[in-house]
Amino acid sequence: MSDSTFIVAISLAAMVPTAWAVSALVAILTKHQQRMAELMHGGQSDARRDEVDQLRREISDLRQRVDQQTLALDGAASAMLQPPSTPTTAGDLSRRLGESQTH
Repeated sequence: MSDSTFIVAISLAAMVPTAWAVSALVAILTKHQQRMAELMHGGQSDARRDEVDQLRREISDLRQRVDQQTLALDGAASAMLQPPSTPTTAGDLSRRLGESQTH
């Protein structure tokens, strides 16, 4: 075996593991880049998207209920704060006075 053949054999022996390591590193970096692109561009799964939509609907329902209850409470409070109706005629006044004296 000549010196040049020996050098070529050693060079090939060193290049094969190096090439394998480089190709593995490139594959790992490519996979990482794909995952990062999915994350950055909103690669959400359908299940997660459905869950978010359901939560949005629930929040909307809760807001409607709170609005309805607020209106109901405002109506009840304003009804309690209104003064009682006053008699408009003398007959109403005498009738009401008669009712209060019988009680």
